[in-house]
Amino acid sequence: MPDMLQNENLPSEIGDAIQIIFSKWSEEEKQAFSMIEMIELNSLKLTLGLDIRNLFQLWSGNQKLLLACQRETEEHPALKEILWKIFYLSSWEEGLLDEEKRGERAKEEEKIAFDEVFSEMNAYLASELIIYMAWSSLQKKPE
Repeated sequence: MPDMLQNENLPSEIGDAIQIIFSKWSEEEKQAFSMIEMIELNSLKLTLGLDIRNLFQLWSGNQKLLLACQRETEEHPALKEILWKIFYLSSWEEGLLDEEKRGERAKEEEKIAFDEVFSEMNAYLASELIIYMAWSSLQKKPE
């Protein structure tokens, strides 16, 4: 994908961002992406996620797309649980060093970490949402 779009061409909706991504991919790339297991999407946050953050200027100025991503997670709270399981749960669990922390204390810490992740929409979370939504849209297409 190219580095960045011009400001006047920046998408302001998630669907538009997904269409731009897909327009840059071959059918083979779309097929390969659709074959990835959901949990494996985490491995794309530093590659595809970085491309998305750069292309759509999520670091520095595409507030409309960030707001669209925030709206999406507010309107569909189940998305937060999905994103947590894909992109954050495993790294949070790695922080549990001993058996003592598992159990009630771990549940409390997980809730705090979850609330912190979703306290505000940022470039990382928006790119992760777009990765998931793009993948999900390919799952719904019949062969």
